Amino acid sequence: MRAVPEVHDVAPIVDVAERFGVSGQTVTAWRKRYETAGLEGLSEISRRPHSSPDGIAPEVEAWICEMRRHHRRWGSAAHRSRTAPGNR
Repeated sequence: MRAVPEVHDVAPIVDVAERFGVSGQTVTAWRKRYETAGLEGLSEISRRPHSSPDGIAPEVEAWICEMRRHHRRWGSAAHRSRTAPGNR
């Protein structure tokens, strides 16, 4: 993360981005993260969503797992043709 101190020392973002092979937008994002959280803000952060509003309900997931366990030879079409709990 040597790019951030260079930008912090008033080096043009475009020059720093070119030198490090990234976009100016990336350097700007790094700089903002550094200004708000210091070096700790530059560590890798998870991109995983905090929630999944369209996710499968736990009881439906359990039903699917049970169907797969009991009917190992069924393909996905056979599983889809059966109605899951809550979708009847």
